[in-house]
Amino acid sequence: MDVYVPSSSSRRRWKKAVSGCDVQNRGKPCSVQGSTDDRVKIVSMAPVTIQKSLPESFLDVLCECGSTWMWESLKLLLGEDDWLETAIREGTCITVTEGSYIREIFDDVCSCGFVFECTKGRGRIIGSFLEQSSRACAYRGELLGLVAIHLILLAESKVWNHSWRVRYGFILIALAR
Repeated sequence: MDVYVPSSSSRRRWKKAVSGCDVQNRGKPCSVQGSTDDRVKIVSMAPVTIQKSLPESFLDVLCECGSTWMWESLKLLLGEDDWLETAIREGTCITVTEGSYIREIFDDVCSCGFVFECTKGRGRIIGSFLEQSSRACAYRGELLGLVAIHLILLAESKVWNHSWRVRYGFILIALAR
Protein backbone atom coordinates (compact mmCIF):
# COMPACT_ATOMS: atom_id res chain seq x y z
CA MET A 1 0.00 0.00 0.00
CA ASP A 2 1.22 3.50 -0.79
CA VAL A 3 0.60 6.37 1.62
CA TYR A 4 0.03 9.86 0.26
CA VAL A 5 0.12 13.18 2.13
CA PRO A 6 -1.49 16.46 1.03
CA SER A 7 0.55 18.54 -1.33
CA SER A 8 1.09 22.14 -0.26
CA SER A 9 -0.13 23.49 -3.60
CA SER A 10 -3.74 22.21 -3.62
CA ARG A 11 -6.31 20.43 -1.45
CA ARG A 12 -6.90 17.85 -4.17
CA ARG A 13 -3.26 17.09 -4.97
CA TRP A 14 -1.31 14.53 -2.96
CA LYS A 15 2.26 13.28 -3.04
CA LYS A 16 3.56 9.84 -2.18
CA ALA A 17 5.15 9.74 1.28
CA VAL A 18 5.68 6.02 1.89
CA SER A 19 5.55 3.03 -0.42
CA GLY A 20 5.09 -0.70 0.29
CA CYS A 21 3.23 -0.52 3.63
CA ASP A 22 0.94 -3.28 4.90
CA VAL A 23 -2.64 -2.85 3.62
CA GLN A 24 -5.02 -1.15 6.06
CA ASN A 25 -8.62 -0.07 5.73
CA ARG A 26 -8.47 3.64 6.52
CA GLY A 27 -9.28 6.96 4.95
CA LYS A 28 -12.04 7.59 2.42
CA PRO A 29 -12.56 5.82 -0.89
CA CYS A 30 -11.64 8.07 -3.81
CA SER A 31 -10.89 8.11 -7.51
CA VAL A 32 -7.52 9.49 -8.45
CA GLN A 33 -5.77 10.61 -11.58
CA GLY A 34 -2.00 10.24 -11.78
CA SER A 35 -0.06 13.32 -12.74
CA THR A 36 3.51 12.08 -12.12
CA ASP A 37 5.10 8.99 -10.60
CA ASP A 38 4.77 10.17 -7.03
CA ARG A 39 1.81 12.60 -7.26
CA VAL A 40 -1.92 12.06 -7.75
CA LYS A 41 -4.95 14.30 -8.07
CA ILE A 42 -8.24 13.35 -6.35
CA VAL A 43 -11.05 13.35 -8.89
CA SER A 44 -13.89 12.36 -6.54
CA MET A 45 -14.43 11.13 -2.98
CA ALA A 46 -17.12 8.96 -1.39
CA PRO A 47 -18.21 8.62 2.22
CA VAL A 48 -17.15 5.50 4.10
CA THR A 49 -20.00 2.99 4.16
CA ILE A 50 -20.53 0.55 6.98
CA GLN A 51 -21.55 -2.92 5.87
CA LYS A 52 -24.83 -3.90 7.50
CA SER A 53 -25.33 -7.53 8.32
CA LEU A 54 -28.42 -9.24 6.95
CA PRO A 55 -31.32 -9.42 9.40
CA GLU A 56 -32.01 -12.83 10.92
CA SER A 57 -35.79 -12.78 10.52
CA PHE A 58 -38.50 -10.78 8.83
CA LEU A 59 -39.53 -9.56 12.29
CA ASP A 60 -36.13 -7.84 12.63
CA VAL A 61 -36.78 -6.01 9.36
CA LEU A 62 -40.29 -5.00 10.43
CA CYS A 63 -38.99 -3.65 13.74
CA GLU A 64 -36.25 -1.64 11.98
CA CYS A 65 -38.95 0.16 9.99
CA GLY A 66 -40.77 1.39 13.10
CA SER A 67 -44.53 1.26 13.70
CA THR A 68 -44.04 -1.88 15.77
CA TRP A 69 -47.60 -1.56 17.09
CA MET A 70 -48.69 -3.20 13.81
CA TRP A 71 -46.94 -6.43 14.74
CA GLU A 72 -47.78 -6.76 18.46
CA SER A 73 -50.45 -9.42 17.84
CA LEU A 74 -48.40 -11.36 15.26
CA LYS A 75 -48.31 -15.10 15.99
CA LEU A 76 -45.88 -17.48 14.33
CA LEU A 77 -47.33 -20.97 14.42
CA LEU A 78 -45.52 -24.10 13.34
CA GLY A 79 -42.67 -24.02 10.90
CA GLU A 80 -38.92 -23.85 10.56
CA ASP A 81 -37.15 -20.49 10.27
CA ASP A 82 -37.20 -20.57 6.46
CA TRP A 83 -40.68 -22.00 5.85
CA LEU A 84 -42.11 -18.76 4.44
CA GLU A 85 -39.23 -18.31 1.98
CA THR A 86 -39.61 -21.94 0.87
CA ALA A 87 -43.39 -21.64 0.50
CA ILE A 88 -43.04 -18.47 -1.61
CA ARG A 89 -40.39 -20.06 -3.82
CA GLU A 90 -42.42 -23.27 -4.32
CA GLY A 91 -45.76 -21.51 -4.77
CA THR A 92 -47.36 -23.03 -1.67
CA CYS A 93 -47.91 -19.78 0.26
CA ILE A 94 -51.49 -18.55 0.60
CA THR A 95 -52.40 -15.27 2.28
CA VAL A 96 -55.85 -14.09 3.32
CA THR A 97 -56.93 -10.76 4.73
CA GLU A 98 -60.23 -9.47 6.08
CA GLY A 99 -60.98 -5.86 6.87
CA SER A 100 -63.60 -4.76 9.37
CA TYR A 101 -65.53 -1.56 10.07
CA ILE A 102 -68.65 -1.26 12.24
CA ARG A 103 -69.82 2.33 12.11
CA GLU A 104 -72.53 1.80 14.75
CA ILE A 105 -70.00 0.78 17.40
CA PHE A 106 -66.88 2.83 16.52
CA ASP A 107 -67.20 5.23 13.61
CA ASP A 108 -63.49 6.13 13.69
CA VAL A 109 -61.93 2.64 13.88
CA CYS A 110 -61.25 0.03 11.22
CA SER A 111 -59.28 -3.17 11.59
CA CYS A 112 -57.85 -6.09 9.70
CA GLY A 113 -56.82 -9.67 10.21
CA PHE A 114 -54.43 -11.56 7.97
CA VAL A 115 -53.01 -15.07 7.65
CA PHE A 116 -50.04 -16.56 5.81
CA GLU A 117 -50.14 -20.32 5.44
CA CYS A 118 -48.21 -22.98 3.57
CA THR A 119 -50.45 -25.51 1.81
CA LYS A 120 -47.90 -28.21 2.69
CA GLY A 121 -48.28 -27.50 6.42
CA ARG A 122 -44.84 -25.94 6.88
CA GLY A 123 -46.05 -22.96 8.89
CA ARG A 124 -48.59 -20.26 9.59
CA ILE A 125 -48.51 -16.57 10.55
CA ILE A 126 -51.58 -14.86 12.01
CA GLY A 127 -51.89 -11.16 12.75
CA SER A 128 -54.35 -8.34 13.24
CA PHE A 129 -54.38 -4.67 14.13
CA LEU A 130 -56.67 -1.70 14.17
CA GLU A 131 -56.33 1.88 13.11
CA GLN A 132 -58.12 4.88 14.53
CA SER A 133 -58.81 7.50 11.88
CA SER A 134 -61.47 10.05 10.97
CA ARG A 135 -61.42 8.37 7.54
CA ALA A 136 -62.14 4.86 8.83
CA CYS A 137 -64.22 2.69 6.49
CA ALA A 138 -64.55 -0.95 5.38
CA TYR A 139 -62.34 -0.40 2.34
CA ARG A 140 -59.59 1.08 4.50
CA GLY A 141 -59.76 -2.01 6.74
CA GLU A 142 -59.26 -4.25 3.70
CA LEU A 143 -56.30 -2.14 2.60
CA LEU A 144 -54.70 -2.39 6.05
CA GLY A 145 -54.57 -6.17 5.61
CA LEU A 146 -52.99 -5.86 2.19
CA VAL A 147 -50.42 -3.40 3.54
CA ALA A 148 -49.51 -5.88 6.28
CA ILE A 149 -49.14 -8.72 3.76
CA HIS A 150 -46.97 -6.67 1.45
CA LEU A 151 -44.76 -5.40 4.30
CA ILE A 152 -44.17 -8.97 5.52
CA LEU A 153 -43.30 -10.09 1.97
CA LEU A 154 -40.91 -7.17 1.56
CA ALA A 155 -39.30 -7.95 4.93
CA GLU A 156 -38.94 -11.62 4.00
CA SER A 157 -37.23 -10.72 0.73
CA LYS A 158 -34.75 -8.53 2.63
CA VAL A 159 -33.92 -11.37 5.04
CA TRP A 160 -32.96 -13.70 2.23
CA ASN A 161 -31.50 -10.87 0.13
CA HIS A 162 -33.28 -12.32 -2.90
CA SER A 163 -36.06 -10.05 -4.07
CA TRP A 164 -36.38 -12.28 -7.14
CA ARG A 165 -37.90 -15.00 -5.01
CA VAL A 166 -40.89 -12.83 -4.18
CA ARG A 167 -41.22 -11.69 -7.81
CA TYR A 168 -41.12 -15.19 -9.27
CA GLY A 169 -42.95 -16.98 -6.48
CA PHE A 170 -46.70 -17.34 -6.68
CA ILE A 171 -48.77 -16.11 -3.77
CA LEU A 172 -52.55 -16.34 -3.73
CA ILE A 173 -54.06 -13.36 -1.93
CA ALA A 174 -57.75 -13.89 -1.17
CA LEU A 175 -60.05 -11.01 -0.20
CA ALA A 176 -63.40 -11.79 1.41
CA ARG A 177 -66.53 -9.78 0.55
